[in-house]
Amino acid sequence: ATTLPNPPAAPTNLSASAITQTSLTLSWTAPAGPITGYTLEYSTDNTFASGVTTLTPGGAATTQAITGLTANTTYFFRLKANNTGGTSAEATAQAT
Repeated sequence: ATTLPNPPAAPTNLSASAITQTSLTLSWTAPAGPITGYTLEYSTDNTFASGVTTLTPGGAATTQAITGLTANTTYFFRLKANNTGGTSAEATAQAT
């Protein structure tokens, strides 16, 4: 039998770029592996209590395009890394 790996560390340097009225690109630095994927959530509510959209970039990803946004609106993002041992703490960012 093989034991599970430790959960990954949190991704770092989460930031938005290429911001337009309705889209942007998020990028981050991946933690040391193994990483099987990410959980990326965004919302206009900084508490993430409502209106949350969830995306699941693959383990090799370090960018994610976000489209269909509303112009002149602040969005909040949180990103967690996953592996078979668990889920990391979250990295956060915001973009207007």
